[in-house]
Amino acid sequence: MKVRDRLTMIDPRSRSWHPGFIKKLAAGMNKPRYLEIGVYRGETFNPVSKYCSLAVGLDIDPEAISSIRKRAQTNVRLGTLQDLEGEFANVQFDLIFIDADHRKDAVIADFSSALNMLAPGGLILLHDTWPGSVELSNEKYCGSAYLSVPELRGLFTDWNFVTLPFHPGLTFCQSTLAGPPWLR
Repeated sequence: MKVRDRLTMIDPRSRSWHPGFIKKLAAGMNKPRYLEIGVYRGETFNPVSKYCSLAVGLDIDPEAISSIRKRAQTNVRLGTLQDLEGEFANVQFDLIFIDADHRKDAVIADFSSALNMLAPGGLILLHDTWPGSVELSNEKYCGSAYLSVPELRGLFTDWNFVTLPFHPGLTFCQSTLAGPPWLR
């Protein structure tokens, strides 16, 4: 990666810097199995999915589902994470991006459910965890998602939670037991 590309990977002036960042993360992971909870209009799912061996998107909005580009490795579903668990019960995802309901309790519930689908050493990303102002922490933007991180730290003491402090925020979550794949 060129120095210029590394420096522009996060542009804190942009409210939508995360799709490019997650795309580069997925590209460096060597064809991960990817789950996105809350695809909205495909802003993140579409660019990330082309770097994945399997990309599963989930949303409760039919319009969101229709915005997804169909690829051989993509699978998009209308519903909640609980609806998905049966069909993908035997799939372990390497990368899970949670950006659905922005209420604290919903983020915690999605995180807890996603743990059952996470591959050893896998990574969970939480969106909207660093609102840029009080106004941006209302339900139309980040909601109370940012309040889930301190609570998750208390509930999951064997996990690391690192938040990139740029609006709207992206929190990396990984078990402290995780290590490089060749050590497992």
